[in-house]
Amino acid sequence: MYTGRNAYLLVEKKLFFFLWLFPSALFGQQLNELVSLYQHKFKESEAVIINSESEYEFDLVENKVTIKEDKSQKLLSLRYNTFINEVEFYDSNSDIEEFSCESSLNQKSVNSDRVCGNYTNSEYFFDDNKFCSHKLKLQEAGEIWKTHLSKVYNDSKYLTSVYFHDRYPIINKRIILKIPLDIEVDIREFNFEKFVVKKYVTPEGRFRIVEYSISNLSAMENVRLGRSIQFIYPHLLILVKSYQSEGEKVNILSSLNDLYGWYRSLTRQLSVQPEVFAPLVNSILKGKMTDDERIGTIFYWVQDNIRYIAFENGLAGFKPDEAHSVFQKKYGDCKGMANLTKEMLRYAGYDARLSWIGTKRIKYDYSIPSLAVDNHMICTVLLDGKKYFLDATEKYLPLGIVADRIQGRQILIEDGENYILEKIPEGSKENEMELRQVRLSMESGMLVGSYKYILQGEKKRNFLFGYHFSSGSTKDKLVKNCLIDENKNMRVNNIQLSDLNQRVGVFEINTELECMAAISSFNNELYIDIDISKDFKNWIVDENRESDIDFGEMIYKVLEVELELKDGDSVLFLPEQLKIEHEEFSVHAFYVKEPNRILYKKRIVIENGVISKDSFIQWNEAIRKLTQHYGSQIILKR
Repeated sequence: MYTGRNAYLLVEKKLFFFLWLFPSALFGQQLNELVSLYQHKFKESEAVIINSESEYEFDLVENKVTIKEDKSQKLLSLRYNTFINEVEFYDSNSDIEEFSCESSLNQKSVNSDRVCGNYTNSEYFFDDNKFCSHKLKLQEAGEIWKTHLSKVYNDSKYLTSVYFHDRYPIINKRIILKIPLDIEVDIREFNFEKFVVKKYVTPEGRFRIVEYSISNLSAMENVRLGRSIQFIYPHLLILVKSYQSEGEKVNILSSLNDLYGWYRSLTRQLSVQPEVFAPLVNSILKGKMTDDERIGTIFYWVQDNIRYIAFENGLAGFKPDEAHSVFQKKYGDCKGMANLTKEMLRYAGYDARLSWIGTKRIKYDYSIPSLAVDNHMICTVLLDGKKYFLDATEKYLPLGIVADRIQGRQILIEDGENYILEKIPEGSKENEMELRQVRLSMESGMLVGSYKYILQGEKKRNFLFGYHFSSGSTKDKLVKNCLIDENKNMRVNNIQLSDLNQRVGVFEINTELECMAAISSFNNELYIDIDISKDFKNWIVDENRESDIDFGEMIYKVLEVELELKDGDSVLFLPEQLKIEHEEFSVHAFYVKEPNRILYKKRIVIENGVISKDSFIQWNEAIRKLTQHYGSQIILKR
């Protein structure tokens, strides 16, 4: 006897098996049952992919390895009279040869019906991504759309990864790689641990066939503070390492030496015209005597005067723009800005070098020779045994400080025909502190006093960047939101900002604070709330969420409050200490009674800026305790 969930799964399996074997024979009640099951299971999806198969065939064409992708899939509609877009992307290194769709209700969208064009991600000013799209009408629930794609990658280096998930749920998925025996391909498997992935490797004539299959995948999430999909979803990293030609092995990307060699082949194509920027360099370095002054002056000039625009444009996604061109245009991507920084510093007499790096959004490191391992370029200066890591895309970041997104990451530094592989140092969490210091007293049923908000490191940089790129009224709103968020029970007056152009040191905002609803009285007892920030209150995470929480930076929030007591005030109750320690986060909050005052200190730290899915239960328990702590107040007798 099957009951509950087991019965549900049994019905689903039977119906799907019948559909898979006899798609044209599934009518009426059976189809309705299957649609009803999937509508219940995938409430947010317009369709479900009941079967998807992608084959990648590798070939050697004119001493270059190419890859042909053939993808066929069946989409089962779960909606009525709804339009969806079936989209495929390509670029200058790939071509879509055929892309067509046909439904069980005699609807068609053939290859000539596709709409193609340039695709610009909101993060980019210009890129080389293109798309082809079919607009499909889901005429009724139960309609089945068959889609077919034929796509060619003209250079195997640019097919770096293959994912199993899709934007729709998938019932069955197969990925097949057809690899000639004379082409060496290394397939790296990532994030398989929590999934049941079947793998088969079989010989077939002059080919090695590698097949993966997986079932019952949810749709890819699009969530706030989502981590890079490289950390979340199962996927394959495709490394085409070499091929045989006339009995000789020809390396493509078989090692880091090959990857660096290819990068260097691009940078060696760059021309250098220092005469274009030499007058400017000479001018801004006048009176600058120390190395730190001279290096910092050039670094800051590039930060302040070159607009950062991300590019994705074929080889330009990997090849830096000429330094003189970036200087003249006054904009560039990370590679162009790194190259301009390098050439200006070299003109000034410093040993400056281009350096490749993968930010924390990248799961991989340089043990894997792939174009997928890095996504950023900076400039490194070697001087007297010290290395200066200069990322001019990070506006308002001072010399000697690196952004959180590259701290702890491997960096590949050019060194002629060789390279230097090092790791960017981790920053101190104390240098990333967001500190609020408040001194309060009780007047006319309110809490009033002084409030100092102190930022440093990346927090300071982010504030300055947001402030300088905001308009007048938006600047005021930004400052107030930093101080009191949108709390209508608080008011700030006489706001004073420290030097908005000073990169080095801390940044301070000083203001007067009024808390209008922080004191309640009952029977000569005062109930007082002195926590003005209440960070992460009710910040419960959906435990069914697939992605880790990624804040994009270290979290280190500190609140220090001093409440002045009047003569005759007696403390009846102070909230208990809260102390939570976890390997990914910590929370500590406590009150101390001293003569004529009460001190309160709270510290919340998420050192790596990530809460992993495995820690959601512990995180939610911590948040419940923290929220309960916020509801506990000081009680005074007056």
